[in-house]
Amino acid sequence: MDFVWPVSRSPTGGWIAYTRNDGTTKVVALVRPDGTDQKDISGTGGSDEAAAGAWSPNGEYLLVQRDIDGHRNPWIMDLQGTCMGQVTHAPSNYGTYSWAPASGS
Repeated sequence: MDFVWPVSRSPTGGWIAYTRNDGTTKVVALVRPDGTDQKDISGTGGSDEAAAGAWSPNGEYLLVQRDIDGHRNPWIMDLQGTCMGQVTHAPSNYGTYSWAPASGS
C-alpha cells in the first residue's frame, strides 16, 4: 500500500484527491468515494511532479504545488492533469495555500 497525503473530498462529493509517491516523484491522483475510477492526474516524471491538491470552490480545478528549479509554487490544474497556469512567480516555497471564497460570498 502506498502512503498518501493530504486527502480531500471535492465540493461536489464526486472525487477524492490525494498525493502519493511514484518512486521519488509526488503524484496527484483522484478516486471516487467508493474506491472506483482511481487515476493519476499529474505526470510521474520528475519535471511533472505535483502534490497537495486543494479543490476550487466549484470542484473543477485543483490548486497544486509544483517544484520547479527547487522552488515550490502553486499552480492551477484541471481534473485531466493539465496545468492551467502558475499562480505565483516569485521564487518561494509555498507549503500552505487555499482558494479564496468567490466574490460576494
